[in-house]
Amino acid sequence: MVHRSRRYPKWPDVAFVTGRWLIITRGLLHVLSSVFTYNLTYGSLAKIMVALFFFWLIGLGMVIGAELNAALAVTPEEEEAADQTQED
Repeated sequence: MVHRSRRYPKWPDVAFVTGRWLIITRGLLHVLSSVFTYNLTYGSLAKIMVALFFFWLIGLGMVIGAELNAALAVTPEEEEAADQTQED
């Protein structure tokens, strides 16, 4: 498996998504309890709307984390170019 080597680090994504998940969980709870009154606006659908918004925020964090991993990955072409530069 090519993606299990050291040139494809997985920890930046894991750390980013976990940190974002914790921040969103704490922050969304605080914001919803003190700032917004979803129950008055959406009635019985308020909990469903909040859950969907929460899942959207977490999914966005996973996409950003995956992009972070892709940006940090060293492709074989980049590695060959770096080796050729060091030889010269």
